[in-house]
Amino acid sequence: MGYGGEEQWGPFVEAFDQDKFTVITFNYLQRAQADYAAAENEVDNILATLKGLGFKRVICMGASLGVSACAYISHAPEMVGMVLIAGPNNGGTLDTPYPKLFISGKLDQWASPTESDYKRADEPKTLILYPDIAHHGTDLFYSTAKDQFLKSLLDFVNNLQAPAG
Repeated sequence: MGYGGEEQWGPFVEAFDQDKFTVITFNYLQRAQADYAAAENEVDNILATLKGLGFKRVICMGASLGVSACAYISHAPEMVGMVLIAGPNNGGTLDTPYPKLFISGKLDQWASPTESDYKRADEPKTLILYPDIAHHGTDLFYSTAKDQFLKSLLDFVNNLQAPAG
């Protein structure tokens, strides 16, 4: 997200299957609040690093500002899934063939843009809106929907299919 740091993803990092997956978290440089260009450059650099290390399948999870960062790399051939949590999609296209999960608290100011992005995205896609929740982005880990939120993320990652062949 545009505020906080990589520790916001702690509940997910602690819960995912470390034998099956590698998770990379990072802090944005935060040169300016909601600096989309910086976020896009950073995620592009991280993807290049992952490719250089031999990673061939990438799932991008972004919250708030991270939604635009993920959308920016949506057409990279390594992308196999995307989770977009309550944020602005600053011009990235989501006309991709892989699964996309859109999540927001229904009372979050970004719930409406999240729903709009979901409607414009190609299938396969899923939308989850937590009623009566105003927590934003990774703050959902600390909301009354925290268990459902974490389960949704883990289920999404665990249910992605390996490519045929």
